[in-house]
Order: sequence, then C-alpha cells, then structure tokens
Amino acid sequence: MEMQEYEKKIKTLEDQVNSLFETIDILKEKLANETKIREELVLENRALKKDLSKANQTIENLTLRIKKNSSNSGKPSSTDSIYTKKVHNFREKTNKNIGGQKGHKGHTLEMSKEPTQIIEKKINNCECGGHVENKETYKAKQVVDIRIEVDVIEERVYEGNCSKCGKYHTGKFSDEFKNPVQYGNNIKVLTTLLLDEGYISLNRCAKIIEDLTVGKIKVTEGAMINFKKDIVSKSEETIEQIRQELIKAELLHVDETSARVTGGLGWLHTLTTSTHTLYQIKNNRDPKREDELKILPYYVGTLVHDHLKSYYKYETIRHAECNIHILRYLKAVIETLKRKRAKELLEFLLKIKEAKEKAIKEGKEAFGEEKIKEIELEYLRILDIWEEENARSKAIKKKSKALKEEKLLITRLKEYKEEHLLFAKDFKVPFDNNMAERALRPIKTKLKVSGSFRGKDKGKNFAVIRSVLETAKKHEMNLHETITKILNGEKVQFETA
Repeated sequence: MEMQEYEKKIKTLEDQVNSLFETIDILKEKLANETKIREELVLENRALKKDLSKANQTIENLTLRIKKNSSNSGKPSSTDSIYTKKVHNFREKTNKNIGGQKGHKGHTLEMSKEPTQIIEKKINNCECGGHVENKETYKAKQVVDIRIEVDVIEERVYEGNCSKCGKYHTGKFSDEFKNPVQYGNNIKVLTTLLLDEGYISLNRCAKIIEDLTVGKIKVTEGAMINFKKDIVSKSEETIEQIRQELIKAELLHVDETSARVTGGLGWLHTLTTSTHTLYQIKNNRDPKREDELKILPYYVGTLVHDHLKSYYKYETIRHAECNIHILRYLKAVIETLKRKRAKELLEFLLKIKEAKEKAIKEGKEAFGEEKIKEIELEYLRILDIWEEENARSKAIKKKSKALKEEKLLITRLKEYKEEHLLFAKDFKVPFDNNMAERALRPIKTKLKVSGSFRGKDKGKNFAVIRSVLETAKKHEMNLHETITKILNGEKVQFETA
C-alpha cells in the first residue's frame, strides 16, 4: 500500500517536473522573442536618434539661414523680407530730436536780384475819385518757375558768283547741322540725364519729353540710345582723366555688385575716391579679368574692399578690410549662438573707432606705438578665447553649420588682422568701405527699372556716363553743363585738391 502511494507521488512529481520544463521552454521562447524585439527596438532607437540629429541639424541650418539679413550678414538689403525689414546701424542712440538740429543751416528760396518779368501793381484811383500818388518804395514777392519752349533753329546756306571775278561760291553748314533735321544738344543732355541720372525707362522718357513739349517732339527710343553713344564716344578724354587720378590716389575704394547683362549674370565694378569715380561692367567678379580700365595693375596705394580675395593678387597694393561687414557677421553670431566673445569683439572694434574719431578731433594724426600694441594684444586675446569656446562647442556638435561659419570668421579675423586693424594704425584709412557701397547703391534703382543691361554695348555706355556724372557731382559741377561741354568737344577739367 505504501509502495503504491510512493509511486503515485513520484508520478505526480514527474508530471510537475515535466510541466515545469514545458513552462521553462515557453519562457525561454518568450525571452528569445523579447530579446529579439529589444534588439530591434535598440536598432530602431539608434536610427531614430540619428534621424533626430539630422532633423535638428537641418532645423539649425534653416534657422540660421532665415535669421540672416542685411544687418547681420553680407546679404543686400533688397533680399530682406518686407515684414522683417528694418533700418539698422551701429551708432549709439542720442537724446536729439529727429530732423534738423539747432544751429543747422537751412535751405530756402531766395529773392532773385534780376527777375525776368516785373508786374507793377499800383493803385491809381481812390474811392473818393481822387488820384493816388504812389511812393517809390514797394514790397515785392516772387514766383520761381520754368518755361518749356521748343527751339527750332534753321541754318540757311546760299551760293552765288563773285560780281568781280565770277568765281562760284557755295556756303557750308556748321558742324552741328549734319542732317536735314537733327536734335540739338539740349534734348540729348536732357534725355541722358533722365535715363542715367533719373533712372527712368526709355518709353517713359519719350512720353515725358512729348508731354513737356505738348507733342511737338516725339523722340524715339533708338534716337535716345544714339544720344548716349554720341556722348560716350566724346568722353574718352574725360574718362582717361578720371582713370589717371584714381591711379595716383593715396586711398582707393572698390566694390562690385551683380547685374543681369543680356540675359546672363554680369558684374558692375566701381573704383572710387572722394573726388573721382569709375564704373566698369564685366562678365565676372574677378577684378583681374576683362580689365579694360587697367587701374589696379598700376596702383600702389591703399585699397579698401570687402574681402574679395582676388584683390590680394595685386601684391604692390596695401589692403584694408571693411569692418562694417565684420560687425554684421559678429551680430549674426551673437543672435544665433549667444556668444559673449563676439559681442566683446564688436564692442571693442566700435570702441577703437570712437577713440580714433576723438583723437582726430583733438588734432592727432595717429595713436602711439604703445596704444597700437595694446589694441593688437586685446584683439588677439578675444579671438583666442573665442576660438577655444568654438572648439569645445564643435566637440559636442560636430556637424553644426553655425559653428563652422563661426570658426571661418575667427580664422579670417586672425589671418587678416593687419588689414582689419589698419584703420587704427593709419588714420587716413577708414573703418568701412561705405564710399564704394554708396557708389553702387543707385545702380540697383536702375536695374529695378530696366531689369538688365541689354543691347550691343551691354551696359558699357551706362557705365561711362555714370562715371562722368558721379565725378562731376563730387566736384559740385552742373551736370547739364558738363555733358554739354563733352558734346561740344570742349575739355572737362575736374580740379584736384
């Protein structure tokens, strides 16, 4: 009996063991499945992290691109959104009111000493029937206006025989009278100024002339283009005079801007000083290629530019970099990376600029050697610390575009230290390249009107005429008189200081 009970217990235990083994097998299978799922989740997690990293990098790059505008990069103001565009500068705010300040010399119409017409309003009769004797003194007011008249000059040439010897004589027309009917110089100058100083289109210019003359003059677009060709052909001596003055200049500003030329991309280059300006249209940005003016190959002064490396090919030139561009780039780093060293360098450069302006007002011509050395050491100190901060950030974010651009900026500031600090070492060198940028700014207005430079001359006629007009304005010369002299074959002399 006991044996049967033991066998029964053993059988029960065996069933339990078998059941446990089955459970173990089920758990092993479940564990294997869960391990597989875990491994798949780990791989999926790694892939998601990688995708997230790429997405964050894309967001950072796009954010960096969106935040860039004309105030914190080299982008032109024309690319700023109309919703975000704002006036920016690096000047400190003052408590002065907007507009002319106290003591500012105003401009108003003045009474002319030689009026073209006088209207006398005398009271001759009194209400009582008596005669009014007017005094010699009077009060006067004037209306200044212009009058448009069409002036048609006819030159008549006669022929005949001498009454004494019988020789036959034929008269000759003056040089201005070439064709049976042609336009005079005044209409040529007026249309040229409207086109290349007023930046209006050819068809609008023709309409204005027609309206002003009450339909008596209907100048064609082809005729106006020929007017410009005539002026350009007679401007060679004037352009050469400007060219020679630029070559001799102690300080020369250069810049370039893109322009559409006969459907393709071209570049409008400018070379300018405080007294002379030249423009040149080329198919490329490189100042050495297609250089018809040949100024920089002979130039040995100081060239102020915006870090176009092609200019460094001229080894006889001393270079100065525009620091306004650097302030913009520093502002971008401050806004995107919140970098304190960038703000410190920005404030340091402005502090040097302010100190220089103060020194000039005090009659000083330069900083002392100790001051220059102090500026250089502080400049490098800020850059060294900034570079270390950038390296630490890059170790964490290896593929950050913002950090890469920051590193390039630091490298540039170190490599071109002499060019960026030249304004502090030589008081004649400006802090910025605004002179050249101002020379190019009106050209964008022209391009907005015309869209591009077309025709056989590809904008070269415009460049020549603008060179003459800009230089004439710098010498406070009347533009109409200047162009008229050129058309008459007279020499235009730009006085130099």
